[in-house]
Amino acid sequence: MITFKNLERASFAHSVIYTALLIVAFGFHNPQPETVILGFSHGILWILMSLACLYAARARVIPLRIAVAVAVLGGIGPFFGSAEFVREQRRRAGALGWRKAEGDRVAADETIVDISTDKVDAEVVAPASGTLVKVHAAEGDSVSVGAVLAEIVPTNGSDPVATVEPTPAARPEPTPPTIVDIVT
Repeated sequence: MITFKNLERASFAHSVIYTALLIVAFGFHNPQPETVILGFSHGILWILMSLACLYAARARVIPLRIAVAVAVLGGIGPFFGSAEFVREQRRRAGALGWRKAEGDRVAADETIVDISTDKVDAEVVAPASGTLVKVHAAEGDSVSVGAVLAEIVPTNGSDPVATVEPTPAARPEPTPPTIVDIVT
């Protein structure tokens, strides 16, 4: 499964292999079987990391700048990709626990999820009253700053009232619901 954490681990493993290649090639004056094995490992891992990161950027798992750092600079120095993962990790928050589930009614300024960054734990409140219709970040997921956590369809705070269906000729055009995105 392609997740931020798995890509980060693979990037660090790639950096370790590349470091070993440099040590063996320059420190031990280029011994043949080790240099070839580490060189092929570096090349294959770079290609796989590039493809995985480009896919992850398209799926919005990682920002495009990380995918570019890994794909473009990873062949000559995988440390660039690892550094970008570290930099991005400091900008991400983890969803600790949802206090509301999909389909629950929420009031304006009611806490719906607890999040944690490397510096602070915080509560995210609903920006409007309504119904929580979609949760985009599962509990324990790591999300970027500004990412959409959930969607709320606003209501006026009252329960829905049973209505009588009008005749087809008098039926008004339906209006799409307004969706409020909740971002970190």
